[in-house]
Amino acid sequence: MQIPIAQERESLQFKSLLRLWEVEIKKRLAPLFANPESGRILSELLSPSSFIADLANEIASQELDQTIFAEQLWTAIMKTPLQTSLFNTILSYLHEIEENSKIHYILLESNKKRLTKFRLILENLDNFLKYVITDIVLDFLDTIEIYRDYVKGIRDEFKDRSEELNNELSRQEMNCMLLRTIPLVSPLAMFDFLMGVFNCGNEAIALVNKLVPGFERQWAQHDAERENPRGTIFYVSIDRSAADLFYNSRDTLRRINLNWEDLPTENTLSRRLLHSLKTHMHQESPIILREYQRELCTQALRGENVIITAPTGSGKTIVAAFIIKSHLDVCASTGKHAKVASACGDDNVPLRELIAAKDVLVATPQLIVNLLNDTLDPRRKFELDEFTMIIFDECHKTDKKDPYNMLMRFYHKAKTTGSYKWYPQIIGLTASLGVGKGSKNDVAALQHIVEICANLDCKEISLVQKNKEELKKFSPVTPDGKIFLSNFFYFNGKFSDLKFVPNPPSGNRFDYITTTAELMRVIEEKIIKDLRDHNVPIAERQQNPSSPDLMLLEMEEGLRAPAKCITQPPSNKLDCEYQNWISEHKNRIVPETSLPSDDMKLRVMEGFKCLDYCFRSVDVHNNLTSDAAFRYLDSRMTKMLAEITPEMGQIWSAFRVRLNEKKCNTNPMVDALIEELTKQHYEKSDFRAITFVKTRRNAMLLAKLLNEKAELAALGIQSEFIAGLNRSTASSDDSDDDTTVNRNEQQEKLARFKDGQTKVLVATSVAEEGLDIAKCNLVIKYNYATNEIAHVQRRGRGRAEGSKCILITYNLKLKEQEDKNVLKERLMNRALNYVQNDKRDLETRVIKQLEELNEGIRIEDELTREKIAKFADKNDNYQILCKKCNGLLTTSKYIRIHCKAQYVVAEPEFWKRIRSEGMTLAEQENAKFHLIGKIFCKSENCGECVGRIIIVKSINMPILTAEMLIISDPNGVKRTVKKWKEVTKKYFVPEDLRTVDLKLMQEASFYPEIQSARPDRPEASVGGFRAQDS
Repeated sequence: MQIPIAQERESLQFKSLLRLWEVEIKKRLAPLFANPESGRILSELLSPSSFIADLANEIASQELDQTIFAEQLWTAIMKTPLQTSLFNTILSYLHEIEENSKIHYILLESNKKRLTKFRLILENLDNFLKYVITDIVLDFLDTIEIYRDYVKGIRDEFKDRSEELNNELSRQEMNCMLLRTIPLVSPLAMFDFLMGVFNCGNEAIALVNKLVPGFERQWAQHDAERENPRGTIFYVSIDRSAADLFYNSRDTLRRINLNWEDLPTENTLSRRLLHSLKTHMHQESPIILREYQRELCTQALRGENVIITAPTGSGKTIVAAFIIKSHLDVCASTGKHAKVASACGDDNVPLRELIAAKDVLVATPQLIVNLLNDTLDPRRKFELDEFTMIIFDECHKTDKKDPYNMLMRFYHKAKTTGSYKWYPQIIGLTASLGVGKGSKNDVAALQHIVEICANLDCKEISLVQKNKEELKKFSPVTPDGKIFLSNFFYFNGKFSDLKFVPNPPSGNRFDYITTTAELMRVIEEKIIKDLRDHNVPIAERQQNPSSPDLMLLEMEEGLRAPAKCITQPPSNKLDCEYQNWISEHKNRIVPETSLPSDDMKLRVMEGFKCLDYCFRSVDVHNNLTSDAAFRYLDSRMTKMLAEITPEMGQIWSAFRVRLNEKKCNTNPMVDALIEELTKQHYEKSDFRAITFVKTRRNAMLLAKLLNEKAELAALGIQSEFIAGLNRSTASSDDSDDDTTVNRNEQQEKLARFKDGQTKVLVATSVAEEGLDIAKCNLVIKYNYATNEIAHVQRRGRGRAEGSKCILITYNLKLKEQEDKNVLKERLMNRALNYVQNDKRDLETRVIKQLEELNEGIRIEDELTREKIAKFADKNDNYQILCKKCNGLLTTSKYIRIHCKAQYVVAEPEFWKRIRSEGMTLAEQENAKFHLIGKIFCKSENCGECVGRIIIVKSINMPILTAEMLIISDPNGVKRTVKKWKEVTKKYFVPEDLRTVDLKLMQEASFYPEIQSARPDRPEASVGGFRAQDS
């Protein structure tokens, strides 16, 4: 049947109008890749009705992204046989997915202009795209006042996309922006636009003359009218006379020419077009929510403080993004400047400047806390009312002294005193609130949840209630299967299994571990003989009953009270009691004991350090292989050779040969892991597996071990490890250079895991939260289990259908811990169900808890003031000594506190007592705050790392690590500490760091000229001092 010419022309106009907004519309199609059901309206244009879902599955199977999906969907839509319905259907879709959609309004209003000369563009779009030279048109339009804002907006887009402009497609996109904007600025703007096109060359002149015969004559009339306008409104003050207006100059008056300009209202098409340029609307993508995600947003969109809890994989990040965007839009519409902080990332950034420059900020809570505590410049005091919204990711951490809770402490104090005109809206996100330590019943679990709510000032918890079935579709619940232990029976259940493997002492593995135990006994005897030769008393140790699992290496919760003097070692060198004995003596007893000489102390400390390495190598042996254990111990002892005594060197040399002969490359747990990975490969070759381990050292070693296995290599199964970026303690056992990765390397590893180059990711707890790999279908907890929150988080890393979560262990206590985690998860769910069924009771409980919380803060602040006054009255000066050698580092008189978090030395002579060393780029990127160097004790035969160098106001300042120090009181009594907060509780409270302190340290003769090695700063001058350093 012949299509009427008028209808054909109208379809062409509609199609051209859509083409002018093609880039923006495709961005609004892209979210359908993850959520095809939201495109129900568009399905009317396509065949079959499942076209969108089918296309999304096809694109996903090819591992392509949503951009390709949107491109192909757009092509299919534009080819629809239902051309007469095309425009209105797309308008309906845009209106449905985006409330107050700007593009929907502009398209609707632009459509009304089809009966004006704008139709010339719509009916000849290809020719205009071909002949228009955007720069020439803009240069011409810039000479006419009413277009200058529009010209600036379009040119800003050119500037933003300058790298793409060599691409013909990108130039066409910019031409589209010109074509859809300028002709609609005012009723006669088409003449000015066509005159700009007229200047683009002979072909363009021919096109314009064809469309508008006698164009030059018509435009001349139009231009003359602009010089002598009719229909002009002048704005004048109410007290100015009409005669004055007619007979005197009107050049200073604001005027509107009704022929060319709109009246100043917000809803005119020209103003909407100008706003679309200023807000870079072409770059926006809508956030399409599923129904359960909309449900989760409800309270937050009303402006209420709320905790949003939903399973891993449910899209909490999308929910947060939607809440942020809505918040920004609401603030913009009311004229309020919005500022959103998301407390979840970690980076070394000039935070104050970023906050001033950005609307949305991602930062660690500690960085914001430091800024709130910064006392160096009282004139620039930072307050939380800088933000209009704060989002706490993984908000279950808002407890006790966690940085999240310390940040909220400022909020509560401000709210109690009424310090702010407004308070930021608080949004918490988590997959699991947990039940708290020691909770064994519903009452305790409920109280824990109430405390978290009070800490975040949230009287509501948002859970999916109405759309549970939809939630299950996108985030299926993975139930925990039964765990069988008897007779080491391996039960391969459907979802979550326990693989319990025996670890009996046999063959070379037994020989290696007994040789290691013998080495430890020899070192013990050397320590004890040295002490007895100098009449140092050694007490008998009261033996605790042996653990049923002698291979248990997990530390018990909390340490027993330290012994008052050096004691005999436990007989069982593989038990956690032995590790506690080493730790007590190395970190507390020996440093606090008065020994005959500093040289003896060095020898005794050396012995305990060697025992510590031996015990840690046993951990590697039990988790991995004796070969890996030997390599670990050998590397540690080799690093110590320059410092240890000749006698200790001889002991190690003899045992090194024996251990090297005994090592082997087998372990039943490793075999079980390889079996699971191999089985997974044959079930689904394109699998992904995350294996959780306890330490970064074991993560690195296990990944290396798996890559050395021929059976996995033959199947193309590659492994990599990933661990956290921050390692702040000076004595961290996992501070190996080869375990250090920077942020870029970490992202590259995740990218390789996502695209399948790496099939196995061996991870520490860093991967528990937020890691989202759709194809991950196997989660293995490798001899590692903690609490119910981590239990939920790790299980949730398996995102693919039919995912499994398996614990592989020989440790009975870990099996029992997993049982407890399952019970605690059920306890938590019961408590959450209760608060959802009785929201008023939750609100009542939270209000009461808030009263107790605020009273607790008040009392704590009062006690702190009293303590500071008490220490000031005593005026004791404590010596700060190196734990290893007793060498003097500084005194309490020169310790300053910066941002209530960093304990800085402000004694110029301190630089003479230490040696400095610059940190590598990777170490600086991974470190907290602005660390750029390390400091080492300069005493003879010591060289212990005692702290770091940070940048404060562009000046290098030393900070001391508490656990590497001894605090010696005026009577010579020595005490060790683990953290600085112990110092401030028991001994002294440092003064705040002042600008004068910075200046004195900078002007000291031995000031280290270390610089940052980060790319945005000058390269490091590693370890350099000013001239006098010899």
